[in-house]
Amino acid sequence: MTDSRFLNKFLPSRFIYRKNDSNFEEEKIMPKIKSNSGAKKRFKMSKNGKPMRAHAYKSHILNKKTTKRKRNLRKVSVADKTNVKQIKKLVPYK
Repeated sequence: MTDSRFLNKFLPSRFIYRKNDSNFEEEKIMPKIKSNSGAKKRFKMSKNGKPMRAHAYKSHILNKKTTKRKRNLRKVSVADKTNVKQIKKLVPYK
């Protein structure tokens, strides 16, 4: 059983082995970065690549907040520029 799936299973993950005629060819691949699952749920990327976030203070104690304030809290906003670099690291493929 010497096919490429067998070799890829037991050899280091930074290499991929492909069958080329009768030999196997070694090809380097870059490792993937894991996305942070909490950040995936909290941030979406805009079409221009800016991270969008939801507003805080809209989950409870809503009876003292005005309708206008609650309506404006529903909208999404762009994350602050000081956090953009960190957010893009946490969610690299979004």
